[in-house]
Amino acid sequence: MFNKRKDAYYCYDVTNYMRIFPYIFKRRCDSLVFYEIEFDITNLVRFVKEYNRQHKEEFDEYNRTHDDKKFPLRLTTAILIVYARVLAIRPKLNRFIKNKKLWQRKEISQVFIVKKSFTEEAPELSEELVFDKFGTFDSYVQLIESYINRCETSDIDELNRNDMVVGALFRFLPKWLLQLAVGIVGFKDRITGMGKWLHQTDCLHSSVFTANLSSLGISDSAPHHHLYEWGTTSIFTILGPVRRIRKQDADKSDYKDTIKIGLTVDERICDGFYFVKSMRIVGDFMENPEKLLHVPAPEEIPHLMTKKEYKANIKARKKALKEKKRARRAQS
Repeated sequence: MFNKRKDAYYCYDVTNYMRIFPYIFKRRCDSLVFYEIEFDITNLVRFVKEYNRQHKEEFDEYNRTHDDKKFPLRLTTAILIVYARVLAIRPKLNRFIKNKKLWQRKEISQVFIVKKSFTEEAPELSEELVFDKFGTFDSYVQLIESYINRCETSDIDELNRNDMVVGALFRFLPKWLLQLAVGIVGFKDRITGMGKWLHQTDCLHSSVFTANLSSLGISDSAPHHHLYEWGTTSIFTILGPVRRIRKQDADKSDYKDTIKIGLTVDERICDGFYFVKSMRIVGDFMENPEKLLHVPAPEEIPHLMTKKEYKANIKARKKALKEKKRARRAQS
C-alpha cells in the first residue's frame, strides 16, 4: 500500500531471504560489512595524464573565450567516474533500506568531501552531485572538477548550505522544538522520502559518500568509516594513498601504481557474490580506463522489475508448481 517514495522505487525482485533481513538487522550499524581492496591504477594514472595532454589546447581556447571554465582531469575525479559507471550498470549497489523495505534509488548521486585548503582551520565542504547514467565522460569530468574549483575559490557562506541551515535551526529553535522538527523530518524520510529542498541540503542521501585521504598522505592504508543511521547512504568509501611499487623480479623502471580503497557497505542491499563481482568491474575499469569513455546503452542497464511483472512472475511460478504436482500424481 505504501510502496512509494519520492526518491526511489520499491524493489520487487528480492528473495524472501533478503526481504526478511531488515527485520533481523534493524539498523545499518547492525549490517556493516568492511572491505579493503588494493587496485592497480597504473593505466588509470597514464590515462589521466594523456587525457589532459590531449585536451590542454581545447581547454585553454575555451577558457579564453567563455565565462565558464573547463578544468583538467584529476586522478580522484577519474575514480569517482568509475563509481558512476559501475552504479549505472550494477544498480543493486544503488539501493537502500528504509522502513524495513528495499528501495532502488531513482538517480545516481555521489557526495565527496573537499577541504578548502590544507590548513587545520579550513572547513570541509560536501555537496551531492547527480550523474546522468547515460552521461559522457567529458560531462562527468566537468561536473566534478567545476564543483571542486567552486569549493576552492568561492566564499564559504555561498557553499556550505548544510552548516547554514543547521546553524539557523540552533539559533532560532529551542531544544525541544528542534528535537521535534528532526523527529518529523526523520519520520517523513522513513515513509515517503524528504522534500527536494531538504534532500539537496542533506548530503546523507546519496548513492556513495567518499572521503579522499590520498591527498593528505596520513595513512598507509584505507581506514573504514561507519554508515550513518540518518539518511539513505548505503556505501561509504575511503581513498587511501597512491603508492608506486616495483614489480617483483623486475628492473627499477618496471613499476606499478596502486591505491587502497576501504569500503563500508550495508550488507542488506545485495548479496556478497553481487558485491564482489561489482568490485571486479571497478578493478577492470581502473586497469582499462578507456572503457570509461563508453556510454552504456539502455539495454546494458539491468531492468528493474515492476509490480505488474512481479505479480505475473508469482502467478507463473504457482502455475508451474501446480503442473509439477499434477505430473507427480499422474506418475503415482
